[in-house]
Amino acid sequence: MDSSSYRIAPAASRHIPLLAGIERAAAEAFPGHLLPPEIRDGAIAPEKLERARRGDRLWVAVDEAGEPVGFLLAGEKGGTGFIAEVDVHPEHQGRGIGRRLIAAAIEW
Repeated sequence: MDSSSYRIAPAASRHIPLLAGIERAAAEAFPGHLLPPEIRDGAIAPEKLERARRGDRLWVAVDEAGEPVGFLLAGEKGGTGFIAEVDVHPEHQGRGIGRRLIAAAIEW
């Protein structure tokens, strides 16, 4: 699949429980000495993701089956937006999904 096989959309509540698995899988791509275990094994709290979703600051990349394979969490401080987290599952990396998630945040 290329990037066009994926859809970027605002996250839905049903996506929230699936994002921790994507985050942990993406962390595995980093050498162990670069990520301490608490970061490698941790994940963003679902409550934080839900607040971001309600604030229109959370996007997902979904595959043809509608399952999330990546996400971007944006933050905002003092009227300035920033990327707080972006993850793409390793099975779907290298297809421009992260770039498309970042483009959604830039448009926001």
